[in-house]
This record gives sequence, structure tokens and C-alpha cells, in this order.
Amino acid sequence: MDLLQSASMASDAEFDRIVRLVTRTLDVPAAVFAVVDLERQYFKSSHGLVIAENPRNVGLFGQAMLSETPTVCENAAFDPRFREHPLVTGHPGIRFFAGVAVRNPDALTIGALCAVDLRPRTMSASVVEALVDLGALIERELVLRSLMRKDPLTGLRNSSDYETELDREWRRARRGNHPLTAMIIDVDRLGEFNDTFGHAHGDRALREIGEMLLQRFRRGSDLLIRIGGDRILALLPDTDLRESQRMAELTRTDARHLELGNPNTASSLTLSIGCATACKETGYEFGCDGLIAKATEALKAAKQLGGDRIVQTDFAVKTTT
Repeated sequence: MDLLQSASMASDAEFDRIVRLVTRTLDVPAAVFAVVDLERQYFKSSHGLVIAENPRNVGLFGQAMLSETPTVCENAAFDPRFREHPLVTGHPGIRFFAGVAVRNPDALTIGALCAVDLRPRTMSASVVEALVDLGALIERELVLRSLMRKDPLTGLRNSSDYETELDREWRRARRGNHPLTAMIIDVDRLGEFNDTFGHAHGDRALREIGEMLLQRFRRGSDLLIRIGGDRILALLPDTDLRESQRMAELTRTDARHLELGNPNTASSLTLSIGCATACKETGYEFGCDGLIAKATEALKAAKQLGGDRIVQTDFAVKTTT
């Protein structure tokens, strides 16, 4: 029974604690908080399981993620939903399984909290309800983390986990040989704007810019992070040089349409944008720090040209608009 080893697959104290509570409350030897992304199903936290991840399309715990009610399987060997699954027919030979879907603050299902045993067993309604309550604790933790990561002024992500997010997207791009674009957006002449209209109006302008960016970058994979007072990083997976240019142009146009301040004075706000795109042909060798450095260099060039400019590079070609 080497499945039933004490193994935490993620160094996340809060999730680990809840998963351990599942094993104690439901009296099972193993439990997991399984999460799905674009490519795989992995264990954000686990106790008693030594399996790190599965391809997304063969994940045993996907059934619980798809269900609005708790999923309970008393004996997987005879359950048509699971009896052909390799974790049931082969090693480690899972028999009992119970799980509840876990949703993020946007009410999207991201994973499941599951209890596992190698022996068939039954479970009372009150015990299943306890599993539902523990799943709610994970969702509450996700809400708290979402609030902690959100910049209260712009509504964008703050920079608290900036390096983690960047590293994750970089690894995903490298693994799939997909392009990754870093777009650094800077608000031109914000200091002058604050001097002319006051900081309260400057904050309101930043809030409107944040709302505009959230509308423009609406893919689930797009990531917007406020990395400075007037500087925002848009991290865009699967976005090549041509598409990044198109998105940058639309973003700059959106800012002009906001007409923040007085368009007839030097205090009217515009955006300067520096873009860098890494792909399998060029850029991967520089690493994620190199990607940000290139985008920062492009932004500096845009500011030196007077602002309200886009400068982009794919590590081989630099263009200005």
C-alpha cells in the first residue's frame, strides 16, 4: 500500500491543513485538493497520495469537478464511471472516492476536494456534508487570497505574487513552445495630471484605466498586474509579435477615448507601451527576467520618444508606432 504514504505535494499550509482535516473527519487514509489548468490535473495539496499529477483528460477527480452535488463512489471496481480508470484497474487500485467541486471567487470550477481509500466503504449523509463544509473552507481561502492579490485602486492584480506568476507562465510557454508577450504600460505625465487636477482625480483616472484594461484583456489566460504607481504589466500567453502590436494599438486608442483630463492641455493622459515577445525561434534563451528587461527597455524607448508611443521587440526586431 505505497499509495498510503504521508506526502504533501505542495508547500501550502492552509490547503494542507484542510486536506488533513478531510482524512481525520472522514476517517480515510488519503485526501487531495486537485486542481486543473489548461494541460493537466495536479494536486495543489495532498495527504496520503504519492501521485503528483495526471493529464487533464484522464483525471479521476474530474467527475467531482463537473458535478453540482457531491460525488460518492463506494466501490470504483463496479462503478461504470470509474471502473476502467487506470488508477482503479492498476496501481494503486483506488476503490472508494468522494469529492466536491471547488470554485474560485468568479464561481468558476477550478478543482475538487476529494477523499480516497483503497477499500470499498459507505459514507453517511452527515459525513458527506462535512466534506462539503471543508470544501467551502477552501473556497473561503481562495476569496481571501483573491482580495489580498487585488490592487484596491485599479482592480488589477497587485505585485505580491508577481514573480511566481511570471515564472509559471514562462514555464508553460517553454513547455508548449508557445509565444509569450510582456507588455509594460506606463501612464504618461501622471505627475503633471496630479498637479493640475489633484491626486483624487489622478486616482480616478488610474481606476478608469484599470477598468479599461480589464475590458480590453479579457481572455482567461491574460494577466494584468500593477507593478508600480503608474505602471502596469500585461502578461499575454499565446500572443505573438503581430497580435501584441494589435493589442497595444487598441489599448493606446482606448486610453485616448477616455479623454482623461483636458485633451487641449499637456495634462491629458496617454499611454506609453513597451512590448517584448519570446517564442521558440528567439527569446527563450534569455529567460523570464530577460523578457521583462526587454519590455522595460522598449518602454524606456517609447518614453524617450515623447510618450504616447508603442515600441515592441521579439528579441530580433524592434518596431515603433
